[in-house]
Amino acid sequence: MKGLHIKFAFVFALLTVAGSAFGYDFTFTNVTNKWLVVQVKLSAWGGIYLNVVAPGRNAEFSWPVGNPRAGYCISSIRIAEYNKNIGRYDPYAQKGFDRMIIHERFKLMAQDTKQFGGQYLLLQHPLREVPIKWIPDKTWGMFDKTMRDAAEKLATGVADSLEKAIDLGIQAGTAGAGAPGAAPSVAGILSPLGSVMGAVMELMSKSKCVSRHFDIIETKKEGIMLATQQ
Repeated sequence: MKGLHIKFAFVFALLTVAGSAFGYDFTFTNVTNKWLVVQVKLSAWGGIYLNVVAPGRNAEFSWPVGNPRAGYCISSIRIAEYNKNIGRYDPYAQKGFDRMIIHERFKLMAQDTKQFGGQYLLLQHPLREVPIKWIPDKTWGMFDKTMRDAAEKLATGVADSLEKAIDLGIQAGTAGAGAPGAAPSVAGILSPLGSVMGAVMELMSKSKCVSRHFDIIETKKEGIMLATQQ
């Protein structure tokens, strides 16, 4: 029995070392006009991590090689609109709307694990798992570029919705064309969102726990969802 325990301990240690040999990055582009709380939960004992991302901006969850959390797969992704009354901080009230100061404030909140600290306040938001839309490989490049262009328009206040941001991109000739001779349209660019909707469990089987980029999108029909490469 003692020998079995030693073997088990050795195998567990080997798996731990092997897991930490792979560093993962999970990035999110907020293609909405809302401040969002994003929660990533890692499998097993990986823990829960939070971030607040501004409209049109990015959030990154990174565990590089050698990090004790490197190698853990995503267990769940939950998102909620940030509520200043819950978080007790209003980003729009920041003098001059200095995004660096706001970013640092939210970073400190997300890392504050004290009882009733910043992380506690973020966890009080109505976080929920959102559906995942799988974008086919052949259309992902144009789709993701369009989403990033739209995100910039949302970030700078040029547009107040995803559809409007894409429409402005089309008018400026920056959103990319569809088939030869076909004029691009908002409906055409968003058509991949009509593909199969999945969940985090499907994500785990498709991604095999590799780094992945997500576009956080909100449409009038579907609400908030994640889009990622199939």
